[in-house]
Amino acid sequence: MKKRIIIIPNSEVTKKGDTYNVLKSQKEFYKNFEDYDYNVSIAAIIRESEKEFFGWNLAESHHVDCIRQNLFNSHNSTLKKPINYFFIFFIALFNVLRYKKFYVFLPGNISAIYLIFLLLFKKEFGLYVRGDFTQYREYFLYKIALKKAKYVITTGNFVREKAQEFSNVVEPVVPMMNTSKKDLYYQKSTVITGIPSLLFIGRLSHEKGINDLIDAAELLQKNEIKFHLNLVGGGEKEWFDSVKEKIIKKKLEHCVFILGAVSNKRKLNDLLKSSDIFVFPSHHEGFPRVVYEAMTFGLPMVLTNINAYYNTFKNYDDCSMVNIQSPKELADEISKLISDENIRKKYSKSVLKKMSSYYREFNENKNHTFQVVKNLSQ
Repeated sequence: MKKRIIIIPNSEVTKKGDTYNVLKSQKEFYKNFEDYDYNVSIAAIIRESEKEFFGWNLAESHHVDCIRQNLFNSHNSTLKKPINYFFIFFIALFNVLRYKKFYVFLPGNISAIYLIFLLLFKKEFGLYVRGDFTQYREYFLYKIALKKAKYVITTGNFVREKAQEFSNVVEPVVPMMNTSKKDLYYQKSTVITGIPSLLFIGRLSHEKGINDLIDAAELLQKNEIKFHLNLVGGGEKEWFDSVKEKIIKKKLEHCVFILGAVSNKRKLNDLLKSSDIFVFPSHHEGFPRVVYEAMTFGLPMVLTNINAYYNTFKNYDDCSMVNIQSPKELADEISKLISDENIRKKYSKSVLKKMSSYYREFNENKNHTFQVVKNLSQ
């Protein structure tokens, strides 16, 4: 008989008709549990939508199901919100009493509710800490949970160091990347021949800084700086339409190209290999796997100055950092990188060295799923 684990993510599940979808970036994590003879129940808010969603269809796997945590999709009336939360408390209590093994993503509203019952009934649970939990009103609860968790898996050095203040069972997550140590591209040339090629990989959404990037591209064009910018990533159709309209409005069709989601590993790696500069102006992150992938190919990077990169990157040593939602700063730093090969070479050499070290650390574990299963069996 298969074992079961209840996973409480801090992202929604979408439902269109009879189809349930999770973010494509989470596909391998859930899918791999089948290799270890586990069934997975995802306890999450389920948002019914007729919009196109570029995710992973759970119907492709028979060992993953969903436990709906909400009655209503939105709180567009004064009654719906309290009813929804009453339902969530009831379902969380029922699941905690019924099941034995839990893996909770932090921070998250549903996660906080589950933690209350998991601590109250002294259940076994692990934590996946993806962001700066110290900034949330549930901080006191998270501190207790970190002390009581059987194991803690974190993203990035910043989050790991914060978690280690309360737990001695903390380990860094092995990112679900399209790259491995054998992909380290020491042959990367930082000489730009022809028109500079810029690359963005991520959801085409506001929080990933896509609007800031388009505004920066407009500024580059006004300053007569030649470039090609490839936008790679999925999302909802309305996001694509919004970005496309903005590109047309700003007359950038000749230099900004929407490639959509690229699921083929070889094609994605070829894009990383052939690009000159990686740009990722996200507003908040745990530690994005696409940054690891860009580092693997020695790409000089322009990033936003967010906590996720603390104690990993130093501005102007490893990459260029700009403030969040600052298109002018973004354009200025891209322009500097385009014009100065010495800076590009410095960044490329630095990130390749860092990534080589990270792969040695990651090789101690196979992947994120293996980390969870390993800790469950201890």
